[in-house]
Amino acid sequence: MKRTLEWEDVPWERASCIGTDPEAFFPSVGEDRVAEQLIYTVRRVCGSCEIQAECYSYGLREPFGIWGGVTAKHRQSERRRMGLTVREV
Repeated sequence: MKRTLEWEDVPWERASCIGTDPEAFFPSVGEDRVAEQLIYTVRRVCGSCEIQAECYSYGLREPFGIWGGVTAKHRQSERRRMGLTVREV
């Protein structure tokens, strides 16, 4: 059974983030106020996206960045809960 989506399975052309600087989805790690604001802004974009669930599902395989409004740290927690590693998804 497939646990995550493949890149080609996600209808990226319908994503709300089209036109957004891709760097915004890879903020620097830490307690930096700029990074916190960037994460907040990106989550707002993701929150209004019609493919948020698909993006998140794909993002489970990604060790970095924000996918479906979820940070790498939170996806790592989800993978642990599911008993998966990045390579297994």
